[in-house]
Amino acid sequence: MGFIQYFNPSKNTSNYQLFQRTVGPLKIKIGTQSQSLNPIIEKNNSSVTHESLRLVKHVSKQSFLISGDIITITLKILNDGVQRQFYVLEDHLPTGTIFLSDSVEISGDYIDSEIAIDLFSSGVHFFFPMLATGITEVSYQLQVNNIKNSYAGPCKLWGMYDDFCISANSVVFENIPRKHYTNHSIYKDLLQPSLFNLSIKENTNTPEKKLLINLEAIDNNAIDRIRIIFFQDSGWRAQTSYSLRNQVQFSIIVNDIKNINSIVKIYFEITDNYGNILTTNLFSIKIHAYEVIPYIIIGAIIGCSIGLASISSILFKKYEAKRELRRDARFDETEKKGLKVSFLDESEEDKENK
Repeated sequence: MGFIQYFNPSKNTSNYQLFQRTVGPLKIKIGTQSQSLNPIIEKNNSSVTHESLRLVKHVSKQSFLISGDIITITLKILNDGVQRQFYVLEDHLPTGTIFLSDSVEISGDYIDSEIAIDLFSSGVHFFFPMLATGITEVSYQLQVNNIKNSYAGPCKLWGMYDDFCISANSVVFENIPRKHYTNHSIYKDLLQPSLFNLSIKENTNTPEKKLLINLEAIDNNAIDRIRIIFFQDSGWRAQTSYSLRNQVQFSIIVNDIKNINSIVKIYFEITDNYGNILTTNLFSIKIHAYEVIPYIIIGAIIGCSIGLASISSILFKKYEAKRELRRDARFDETEKKGLKVSFLDESEEDKENK
């Protein structure tokens, strides 16, 4: 790893810049300059409190990231109360980074306690059988693999027997978008896109639920894509829409919405052609379920009633037809035998004969 030295620093933000690939016949100066000489490191601290508990998240570097960079994440828990049983510390791992398992360090009063670490595709969990009083500090490192401006979700602390959860703010990790010209000059776009006139509406007249989203996205270069990340009922899902040339106004339909009474949490990632990403705040949309089951039940009952009535009517007509046929057959048989046809009962006929 070395440094590119610019010979016209007035046109660049810094005299030295890290490089990892050949960009042309430039004069290269290899040195041992500390990265602290370059004021491009940004630190992020966020803390959340709840009664006697406090959670602090510290990120060593989150901007101007390139492949191979090491990011140190420090999570600090301050427990001013009593020991708490069965606590879980969750932290989201940003896309494009690699979790370095050998870098995990945990400090605090945990001499006789074994802390379990579970690694998932989207995050890492630290399980404390007993959360000690005082300060508990958990640190680990991430290595940047191919980060294209990534969103890291919030860090959360919750207990099995407590009815609250505290979380630290989320972090957006940014790379260095750049363009290399044939004359070996470098163009850098460090401006994020801008978002205007955002509206989110729910369709309420059909069982198939959708979110109708309209927005305007503007950038000094072109918009590349808009990614919609939303949560409903059981998990996070995402939908990506790519921009047409010089497109500014976007109308997007989100189809993967369940027809249940719920709250949908949604945020947007708007990316320009050079990888800059604008990440919005979290929005909440209430979904009103389209109740079709009661109408189906009522319709089924009415349909069954009409069906039973129709069947009864058909059977009755068939019975009447058979009865008429039997009566006609009796008349025909009587006429053949030459017998007297009487509509009187047998008792009345005996009286008349007497």
